Amino acid sequence: MHPKSFWMRVYEPIIRRAAGFGVAPKEADSDTYDKMHAHCDVLVAGAGPAGLMAALEAAKAGARVIIADEQAEFGGSLLGAAREIDGGGAGY
Repeated sequence: MHPKSFWMRVYEPIIRRAAGFGVAPKEADSDTYDKMHAHCDVLVAGAGPAGLMAALEAAKAGARVIIADEQAEFGGSLLGAAREIDGGGAGY
């Protein structure tokens, strides 16, 4: 919309009033909410060995990563795995 200088002083107030939004607040919101929105480049579903490796590689490449898992603890099958690899200890 032209002229560009009219945007904040004319167009936006008219659009906000027409939409019923009123004036945008200038101070931070002090309320707390039970939901949160987050944005990422890569969403990894599952925090087992493959999901953790995929998330690590994506993060190394510079992507913003979110890992989503149904369990409260990451690790998946690693959590119940035997603590032995090829007859030796697994470093626990």
